[in-house]
Amino acid sequence: MTITPIDLLNEKLQSVPYKVAIQSENTIFNYYELADYSLQISEKLKDVTDDYIGLYIDNKAIILPTILGIYLAGKTPIPAVATMTVV
Repeated sequence: MTITPIDLLNEKLQSVPYKVAIQSENTIFNYYELADYSLQISEKLKDVTDDYIGLYIDNKAIILPTILGIYLAGKTPIPAVATMTVV
């Protein structure tokens, strides 16, 4: 059986919901907040018909919840980096 990132998030949400999951210079998310933020993103993507969601995020603290939200919406995240050349 394959364990997905969503499975891992749900496991942590059940066992340690208020433990710190992500911490950056200005932001702290516990597992409950991480799941909530991810669900909010998935809801915003619910009506998007594309299967692939491109993203460029400069704020490191919201990269994981954004990617999880994209997965929760049944989409595939396509991250871009600043040094990527578009042709």
